[in-house]
Formats: sequence, C-alpha cells, structure tokens
Amino acid sequence: MTNQPPPTVAGSGVFAAGAGSAVPPHRSTAGNVTATILLSVLLLIGGIAMALTGLLGAAFASDACVHGSCELVSLGFALAVFGPLAWTLAAVVPSIVLMALRRTAWWIPLAGLGGATLTWLIGTALMSA
Repeated sequence: MTNQPPPTVAGSGVFAAGAGSAVPPHRSTAGNVTATILLSVLLLIGGIAMALTGLLGAAFASDACVHGSCELVSLGFALAVFGPLAWTLAAVVPSIVLMALRRTAWWIPLAGLGGATLTWLIGTALMSA
C-alpha cells in the first residue's frame, strides 16, 4: 500500500474559496458592476460636496477666531476639507481594481461614503467648537 496524496480540486489553493472546496471564486455580475459604479459616482459627488462645504464652513468659523485660539478651527478645517477627499480616493481606486479583477466591490464605495461623512462631521464639529 502506497501513500498517495488525497485528490485535489482544481483551483483549491490558498486563494480559493476554501481549502478543498469545489466552489469557484465569486465572479462579478452586472448588478455588482452597476451598484459599484453608481456608488462610486455618489461617493465622488458627495466627497467633493463635503470638501466644498467644509471650505465654506471654515470661512465662517474663522470669523470668531482671535489670536492663539484657532487650533481647533485649523484641525477641523483640515478634517472637513481633506478628510472626505482622502476617503474618496481611498475607496474609488480599490473598487475599480476589484471590478477589474471581477470581485465584489460594491461595499467599498459605501464604506468610503460612511468614512467621508463621519470625518466631515467630526471636522465641522471641531470648527464650531
């Protein structure tokens, strides 16, 4: 009796759905691509809109700023303007890459929109403090 390795399923490696499973990796569908594109466009529009409103909010928040008391306004300005833009860039690029690899990517722009909104809210709260 010889020791033979167990039979393997094609595609069952480290990156397969599971060790020894016969399930192929998830492929992109038209619904996934459509949702990812629509959410990415929404994220782009929302990220730019949040950055612009942060910029306008800083113009009015800095009116009450006197010498030496502008630290929170400056930090809030940076978060409200550059935070949504950073989240937008950090979410749109990987979602495009995952769509090109035919992987599920709709959740990335959605998470980016949530992160951009949260960062913008924190920045505007710091500007008004």
